[in-house]
Amino acid sequence: MAKKNQIFEIVVGKRALTIGHEVYPLANISRIQTRELKWFGKYSTFYPLRRMASLAGGVALLVVAVIVGPRYADPDGEYALEDVGRQFAVLVLVLAGAGVLWLVGVLIYRMFFRRTYYLLVLETAGAQAALLNGTDLNEIMRIRNALVAAIEDPPASAYNIEVHGDVFAGDKFTGRGYNVNKGGRGAGQ
Repeated sequence: MAKKNQIFEIVVGKRALTIGHEVYPLANISRIQTRELKWFGKYSTFYPLRRMASLAGGVALLVVAVIVGPRYADPDGEYALEDVGRQFAVLVLVLAGAGVLWLVGVLIYRMFFRRTYYLLVLETAGAQAALLNGTDLNEIMRIRNALVAAIEDPPASAYNIEVHGDVFAGDKFTGRGYNVNKGGRGAGQ
């Protein structure tokens, strides 16, 4: 079953462009852009490095407090607390190691395996909207060129532009659409 926001054709009429459930007058389209999606915030490529550094710093402080702390708490020389502290420190190190391994895996995925996403942005009288997104740049460029040709020379009758490949309408991640103007999460700038 196809995803609900995946589209298969775009209808170009004499005066209107229909993509999914949205209709745009051809005369009001002022610009069409193709952009590469830039990731921001916690979706950025190197965000896990900050998490790993804070995790390592917190674990180091905790281990120092657990190992050195009981010596000052028990000046008589009986270090029963020290053994418990060391066992707790080992548990914390194992859990922190698992967390760091997870973050290293996320970092490696984002650096080497995450596919580049591209946006087809349509600007009408004052507003920008990300119409299509996907990983197939050639397909997005083909659609852009067909739309530009339709704007420059409106067709005598309506025709369809078929969409193939990994191209979706709107935002396939959250379903809310991209914030193209403000530079928010996942904005293509």
